[in-house]
Amino acid sequence: MDQGEGSLRSLRDSQPSGAALHGRRRETALKESAIELIADLLHWTSARGLDLDDVLDQAQMHYEAETEAAS
Repeated sequence: MDQGEGSLRSLRDSQPSGAALHGRRRETALKESAIELIADLLHWTSARGLDLDDVLDQAQMHYEAETEAAS
């Protein structure tokens, strides 16, 4: 399994089926899954020899540009 797939699966699996999580518990589970996904992406990036700070800066600029375009 490639780095990142575990967190993607974790994020997907955190979506409850049947007995749904509500409120704060659900938000906590989703936040933890997002953090794990980001950490896995950083591991994947580092394993390929890329500079983490550079990648994070580029991701933030991309996010901000999309946010600004959507407004």
